[in-house]
Amino acid sequence: MASGVPVIVSPVGMNADVLAKGESGYGAVSADDWYDALNELYNCRDRQKELGNNGRAVIEEFYNADTVAKQLAGIFRSLL
Repeated sequence: MASGVPVIVSPVGMNADVLAKGESGYGAVSADDWYDALNELYNCRDRQKELGNNGRAVIEEFYNADTVAKQLAGIFRSLL
């Protein structure tokens, strides 16, 4: 996502959380889901770009160095 590439992931754990932050790719459970997602991305360059750009924006907003550092600092403070 940070590279602007759309993702196809198993929608469990953090993967589901990240997908919920913005339309950046597909959560695939079954073999048909994986096929459909790959097929759509292969056949639709505009969709690739859209999802890739959205994914990059999600990373910049929620997982940038400043945001992660603040979260870690909060965790460390809570341990004191």
